[in-house]
Amino acid sequence: MPVMSGSILNWVAHSWNRLFTGKKLLPYERLVLDAWRASLLEEGQRTLDAQLEAVSFVQHQAGGAKVCFYYREDRGMPLFKLDRPDLHAATVLLRAEGLETLRARIFLHRGRFFSIEFPKRPNRYMQQHHMQERTLQVASVENHVAIA
Repeated sequence: MPVMSGSILNWVAHSWNRLFTGKKLLPYERLVLDAWRASLLEEGQRTLDAQLEAVSFVQHQAGGAKVCFYYREDRGMPLFKLDRPDLHAATVLLRAEGLETLRARIFLHRGRFFSIEFPKRPNRYMQQHHMQERTLQVASVENHVAIA
């Protein structure tokens, strides 16, 4: 019976996430994702676009410090050729009006774009450093691995 109850719990959790979490990104998360996408070669951009199309829901964890992307079935979804688990693929720095920077790390998991991770909760960090979200701009994108 544990297998059945686990399956039911997984179905309930998946249904809950699909209904109530959605795929919406906060503006600074979108800025990070768009900056990383722009830094990729054309093939990498196509792979990322196809993966983002297959995203089932986005989950904000740890007070917004981690944004995880979950996929529906991935039959036929292209993968990045880097298939190691928990691969730190890139770092994006955001800056507001020449002040402090907000660092975001991009992670892949077994060839799939998996998360955007901030070292601290972005809203709290911006508040502490008097950063205005609307003035955030991309300061730099550093790719740590070659992504086709």
